[in-house]
Amino acid sequence: MGKLTVLVIDDDPVILELLRVNFEIEGFDVICATDGEDGLRRAQADRPDVVISDIMMPRRDGLQLLTELKADPATEDLPVILLSAKALVADVQALERAGATFVAIPCNTALVWVDAMRAAVGIEVLDTVDETVAAARVAVPGLARLGVRATDGTLPAGAYARSAERAGVELVVPGPEVQREVMSVIYDGVKAGRPVPRAHFDALVAHLVEKGAQVVALGCTELSVLRVELGVEDPRVVDSIDAVARAAVLRAGGRLRP
Repeated sequence: MGKLTVLVIDDDPVILELLRVNFEIEGFDVICATDGEDGLRRAQADRPDVVISDIMMPRRDGLQLLTELKADPATEDLPVILLSAKALVADVQALERAGATFVAIPCNTALVWVDAMRAAVGIEVLDTVDETVAAARVAVPGLARLGVRATDGTLPAGAYARSAERAGVELVVPGPEVQREVMSVIYDGVKAGRPVPRAHFDALVAHLVEKGAQVVALGCTELSVLRVELGVEDPRVVDSIDAVARAAVLRAGGRLRP
């Protein structure tokens, strides 16, 4: 059986790239379209196995696209999945109504929707990336160069680059070959339930240090899980999930353990 083909449609280039990378990692062939009209044309011409589409888009929104695909005998049986940030926004709004005074989003990838969440509520929405950069600056006073290990989806989204730039810090990322190793650790190792040697983890940190990073941020939940499993207590490593968890404790008026 050959690869399944996914047509991904979104007018936000960051989200489009994020979806493309993650579907390709999972072994799909991916076709991309930037609005509903382009998506309709590609669906009719390329006959993908499934369509993943945003709802709010110019030149035909996701609902119009769905209606037209179902009205065409050639595409009426084509599975269509509609995506929206509204579910995340609704969750944050529900937490605010329940009395929450702030919300933490402990996921690097979901932060592409953080602006939409912030615009929808009157409470603070903690940004995992900003908290990670802040933690790195605490770990290394006068920090000038921050290394990041994250997925092929998170890095192009640019959240770490923008946060580092705001902090006056240069971002250091792995070279292409080492980035492939990072992805293998995440997907072939942690996600697949296979052991990852401590030496492999340390080598990936050392690569960024050799490139000039003074501290290395783990910008992926699976890497955070691996750090705990391996018992890594390296002062050169800052864990994004640990950083936002600590920030949440402090925002709630709690104290951190020594």
